[in-house]
Amino acid sequence: MPIGELLTFDEGDFEGAIDYSSSLRAVKLGAENKEAGFNFFAENEPHKSYIVIGTETSSKLVKWRLWINNFSLTREFKPNYLVEYDGKVYAIHVFDVTHLMKQGKNEFAVTSISLEPLVVNFVSSVLMYHVPHFHTKFSAMAGTLILRPSESISFKNVERGYILLKNPNRSSLKVYGDSSLIAEVSNSKDAEEIETNENRVISLVHESNPSQPKCPAFVYLYYTTKTESPIIDLQVDGKVSNQRLFLSIENESEIQLDKVLVNVMVNGITVHFRSFGEVKSKSRIDYEVLLPKKGNVNVRVVGVKAGLRKMIDKEIEWNGP
Repeated sequence: MPIGELLTFDEGDFEGAIDYSSSLRAVKLGAENKEAGFNFFAENEPHKSYIVIGTETSSKLVKWRLWINNFSLTREFKPNYLVEYDGKVYAIHVFDVTHLMKQGKNEFAVTSISLEPLVVNFVSSVLMYHVPHFHTKFSAMAGTLILRPSESISFKNVERGYILLKNPNRSSLKVYGDSSLIAEVSNSKDAEEIETNENRVISLVHESNPSQPKCPAFVYLYYTTKTESPIIDLQVDGKVSNQRLFLSIENESEIQLDKVLVNVMVNGITVHFRSFGEVKSKSRIDYEVLLPKKGNVNVRVVGVKAGLRKMIDKEIEWNGP
């Protein structure tokens, strides 16, 4: 039976949209490296915001502090879930930071104030926005769930699912959606995120490995959401002539988009990136890009409205010299 559990720290429904993102790289703090910084971007001013931090220490006495936009946050919000396993303490800290978040870039820093090592396994943000014509049902869970080889766990999706996990072993941690394999994780030094769509049941199975019979995998977060909203509809056209790419992007949605992101690649390498803000409904963007060389041209356009994204990939034919 798995050790630990994931606890619900918020759930419900509201008029608006939810957005979440995570910094996945593990950072070790101690006597020499005292601080680690993280950045998160808010499309608008959120009406509710959480920061979830996963730490790993050798004891419960390791002390640290969280800074948000140069403000020291000392109060911790439940649940702060601890699991002790094989001489280590795994902790999840959930902070309600609604009053500190702002539109745009938000800066976070974790500062160690102990000599003992502190590993920050991940930092995750959950942002909720009021958006007209959007209705979201959600459940957000956090904790430390330890899956030893041959153990498994399942979750119920309302529609979309987001899982943060890590398997630092040679064994295979498999993720299934309605019995179909979605992802397989092994040898991961850092946390990994798995996103699912339209699967009713998400199952995690940690397969046995004779060479590592006791080495566990970890599950930290599980978010599930269902958003009813207007459809984001983009029309992308383009052509290449005389080493110039001429792009036309039309927002055919019934709503204004917070932004439209454009990424141009030649032979798989990004040669141009641009962001357009507040793109009105039924409006069109026309512009050109000078290409550095001839090759296969691919354009990725992403329309963003609150936490909702629509991505379009388009291959552009090279006409002429």
